[in-house]
Amino acid sequence: MLERRILLTAMAAAFAMPAFAQTTRNESAKDASKEPSADGGAGAGKMGAAEQKHKMDTMAVGSMSLVASRIAVKKVRDEDVKEFAEFEVAEQETIADVLTSMKDPSTATGKLKPPSDSEARQHIPQEEQATLQKMEQMDGKELESAYIRAQTEGHQNLLASRRNI
Repeated sequence: MLERRILLTAMAAAFAMPAFAQTTRNESAKDASKEPSADGGAGAGKMGAAEQKHKMDTMAVGSMSLVASRIAVKKVRDEDVKEFAEFEVAEQETIADVLTSMKDPSTATGKLKPPSDSEARQHIPQEEQATLQKMEQMDGKELESAYIRAQTEGHQNLLASRRNI
């Protein structure tokens, strides 16, 4: 499990590096403006519309995946599905922490600060909230099938979003 966490942290850092590099370039070029950028972080690098949309899509899909995976970890019986859900929780907690740190680099501590379910749910679109509520009422094979379907659809949506950058 620790190796997965290290791998996920490395992947998340690689994902975030271009934004941090842009922030560093902007700050070294001039520190004249302390006004919040389009993504909400003071002094953060400007993202184009496509990058900003991808970031928001990543937060929405990742938050949905995180909350659904937390439900699955508690309720599924199939050991393979449970193991996948545990992996997904670790991955999404790491990505959420990196994206939050990108918004405000001063909050980065080097320690993982996973969002609570209520914090994660703030990024989930309303139509997906209903899916989560249904999943919370399910058990057994029904929950396992719904969880796997939601994970597959969410990852496909995120890949489609990535292609538009």
